[in-house]
Amino acid sequence: MGDISDTMENAPLPVSKPEHSESGPRSIPALAKTEQNRAIKLDRQIIEDRDAINKHFKRMAQNLAEMHSRRLYFAFGFFTFEEYCQKRLGKSRQYIYKIMQAYDTMKFLANQGVSEEDTDALSERLVREIRVLPLYKQAAVAKAVARIKRQQGRPATIIEVQAEAAKIDGDGDQVKIERQQKEVLSKFEGMARGLKVGLTADTLTEDFRRRLTVALMAIADGVKLLLSTINSAPVKERMEADAEQKARITEGGHRPASRGKARWQSQQGKGVFS
Repeated sequence: MGDISDTMENAPLPVSKPEHSESGPRSIPALAKTEQNRAIKLDRQIIEDRDAINKHFKRMAQNLAEMHSRRLYFAFGFFTFEEYCQKRLGKSRQYIYKIMQAYDTMKFLANQGVSEEDTDALSERLVREIRVLPLYKQAAVAKAVARIKRQQGRPATIIEVQAEAAKIDGDGDQVKIERQQKEVLSKFEGMARGLKVGLTADTLTEDFRRRLTVALMAIADGVKLLLSTINSAPVKERMEADAEQKARITEGGHRPASRGKARWQSQQGKGVFS
């Protein structure tokens, strides 16, 4: 398919009826002409790629990320990215975010030296499988998957991805910790994306503003509590004990791995990392 940017100047911009909510109609911000044209191009490509996601998901994921970050969905009469996903693409926000997360993994692989040719060999499903692996395994597994396609002329299977990952040494407690860290960060990053919403004066009715304030205060209280926990004295003492243990091991004075943890727990109870 050729580039459609040359036709953007004359492309008609879809007009959407004003969205309504319990508090009345919502006013969608107007976009500059250049942004409208960019939104049309991205939207056309996203729609084209929707039915061939395994073949084109890299471009689709990249365009979705830009559509989301620049809020270009306003051009089509949608107040939120979630509405754009559901009503324009016919997909849930969770599904679309999986595609965007796959693109994040592709960027990580590129930064780790995986060539564009090798990443082209990865389907969205394979990327999701690679994404859950420890970071130190991802690039090596991606290259192995691409090699399978070059040598055998077919995409790798999920079983082959897992087999390639199993060949790489280093599994153990650190891998489990890294996986847990990745899962926690992914959840909080998703929550952070969810907070990026646009508000206009028309939406801020008294009742809506009051309910939104209560919800945001609850979120703020939860964040304060979590920050207080992860920066508490018991946690810092645990980190110092772990650092001391690593230093002793490096110097040759090995001490039992559980000693520092046991001392911390005896002083503070189980704490937050039991």
